[in-house]
Amino acid sequence: MSMFGPITTVSSLSMAHKKVHLPSKICPICLRPFSWRKKWQKQWLQIKYCSQRCRKDKAAKQLFSDD
Repeated sequence: MSMFGPITTVSSLSMAHKKVHLPSKICPICLRPFSWRKKWQKQWLQIKYCSQRCRKDKAAKQLFSDD
């Protein structure tokens, strides 16, 4: 025991929330999964892309896929 109280490790502390339970989606541009973020909580149903880069690249992908 230290002078500040019992020593605890990160693994012994329980988190208030579990990140494994967050919803996720697949980005249609890069095909990678991305998880819910607090800043997206009001727009989660409208979010389609994982990043600004993928959102901007959507036009390029549409041009090349119209063969």
